[in-house]
Amino acid sequence: MVAVDAERVPPGHSDAFNIAAFPGRIDILAEPGACPTEWALFSHGDLAFVLKVVSGSLVHGPVRLQFRLGGLADLEARLLTLRRLAGIHRLGRYPLALFPPEPAARKWAFALQVYDGEQAGASQRDIARVLFGATRVEAEWRGVSDSLRQRLRRALSLARRLVGGGFRDLLA
Repeated sequence: MVAVDAERVPPGHSDAFNIAAFPGRIDILAEPGACPTEWALFSHGDLAFVLKVVSGSLVHGPVRLQFRLGGLADLEARLLTLRRLAGIHRLGRYPLALFPPEPAARKWAFALQVYDGEQAGASQRDIARVLFGATRVEAEWRGVSDSLRQRLRRALSLARRLVGGGFRDLLA
């Protein structure tokens, strides 16, 4: 995630960035407060990246983006986000080479499935039946290793951290 300032510019400005002309989907989450912030999720299918707009707005016409890179911590991730943005701007499409699969994505998806089941009122055993199959759960649920129950507990713990705001760490 890269923090940016968005300064309005006239249409046709050499540095103009307009979300209406950007390929793919852009979802904006506005956080009001003393320092209002926009989170802009740029996506096309499974490909995505985030900009954090700390001043100005992407919503109201063309803007000039000023990038805040910060220090050395997480610099590589921020540079990758900038390379993605520049590639899309240059090519008019999302360059697949700049969007390698995220190794932890399956773990996050699994954790959120378990969380959804819990929020719907299902027991951990019922959730396990849906995710692993009734036969496996009946054979292993009260088995020697207790691994299925522990896996669900770990997934719920991760999901609660993500839902409780930890998702922001994924955007860094």
